[in-house]
Amino acid sequence: MIWIVVGGQYGSEGKGAFCAYLARGWGFMAAVRGGGPQAGHTFYDSRFGGKCVVRQVPVACVVDPNCLGYIGPGAIVDLEVLRGEIAKYELRDRCWVHPLATVLVPEHKAMELQISEMGHIPGSTREGVGAARATRALRRADTIGQLSKDIGWMQSCVDLDLRVYKQVLEHAAQHGHRVLAEGTQGFGLSLYHGFYPYVTSADTTPAAVLSECGLPLSNVERTIVVLRTYPIRVGGQSGPFQSREIDWPDIGRDPEKTTVTGRDRRIAAFEWHEFHRMLAVVRPDYAALTFCDYLDKDIYSKPITECPAVHDFWLEVHKRVRTPWIGVGGEKFEFRGAMTGVIVPAGQEDLFHGQN
Repeated sequence: MIWIVVGGQYGSEGKGAFCAYLARGWGFMAAVRGGGPQAGHTFYDSRFGGKCVVRQVPVACVVDPNCLGYIGPGAIVDLEVLRGEIAKYELRDRCWVHPLATVLVPEHKAMELQISEMGHIPGSTREGVGAARATRALRRADTIGQLSKDIGWMQSCVDLDLRVYKQVLEHAAQHGHRVLAEGTQGFGLSLYHGFYPYVTSADTTPAAVLSECGLPLSNVERTIVVLRTYPIRVGGQSGPFQSREIDWPDIGRDPEKTTVTGRDRRIAAFEWHEFHRMLAVVRPDYAALTFCDYLDKDIYSKPITECPAVHDFWLEVHKRVRTPWIGVGGEKFEFRGAMTGVIVPAGQEDLFHGQN
């Protein structure tokens, strides 16, 4: 059965850290990712020196050596980034790429840089992903399968005969065999549902994630949306917030920087109107709340019920969608448990696994 993790805001909600948390406790047989190298997932793993960032491979297959990794047919792949991640995280023969995934080439980066400098792509990371998608839409892009025959190291990771892909689909269809679909970026950046033109080059909803990953809708068991207590956007002309923009010192924090470009992030108060709009389109089954320590630093040392700001925020979200995961984060998602006194429906007790 498939679990989908998507972002509910403008990306950087902590999806990478949350996927790492899930991978350590839920036993996914496989994890699949689409997207492109412009979106980095950050998490913590002591085996690889602490803070880790992946831009191509799924987080779960790095964290759990028993989890098979797969990059779907809708992904945009930077070959050097992929090669580096496979080597760094010891994924040879354990992370595979669908042969129809699109290859990102230097010309794509040059094209996007030129257009961006003309002011036509607000907030672009300039990684070339949008240009690669445009080239693919024109049927002019190379696929991984076309190039793999000529590049030796790719022989151990390109799924030319789709043997591994069929295994992933079999896992997804079998009850008890969980497959994690790791979405990238967030709802507010969706090409179709975000604030155009301040958006990314693809849709970011669960249906789009399934399509990029090549997974069937019929086998979805849970859709989980990850939300920050304070949404962020990339610094500069990256688009509007729908609530009051604030300064980092207002919440006693140093500015965060983006994972891929290293730019300072902008931050705002939680956007309840956008939250409701996201719920209407995404219809998540559950929510995970991250950066709750930004609301109250005492969450590290006190029960959540003794941290009024976190408690009240949780209750407001919980009125609208089930919220079994509450955590503090940057790259290391630390679970802080659900509220005491919440009535859990019969058969759903496992959702509160590990609560304090």
